[in-house]
Amino acid sequence: MALWDPSLSIGIPEMDESHASALAQMEEVLEAIAQEDVGRTDLLLRDFAGEVARRFEVEEALAPAHSLTREHVESHRLFVAELERLRDTFSRRGLAPALPLWIRSRIVNWFKLHIGTHDTALAQAIARAGSGHGPPPASAA
Repeated sequence: MALWDPSLSIGIPEMDESHASALAQMEEVLEAIAQEDVGRTDLLLRDFAGEVARRFEVEEALAPAHSLTREHVESHRLFVAELERLRDTFSRRGLAPALPLWIRSRIVNWFKLHIGTHDTALAQAIARAGSGHGPPPASAA
């Protein structure tokens, strides 16, 4: 089951590759859970959380200063917190039956929604800034 779909592409190669890679990591987590491999699941969840934090930093650095909204940055912080809750629950309960549902409904769906909303808007702002059609520079009046 491929979680990445080309329709999720936002047209920024670095971000599209990052999104596809993140969703591939989630596929690996779900596979490890299906195999009831606690150690691998733990390692993959830890790696995913660290990688997501790094990806968000890169994404935020790519963004023209005027185009990254407070809501976009806050959504990153909330997602990192959700991953921490997931990892904490996993460390306390292990491979609970609800774990794959949590990952699909709260992690994967959030990720896809974020790509389709915040990241698509960011890609449009980056494209405008690169084409010179962004907002005019502030005047020194």
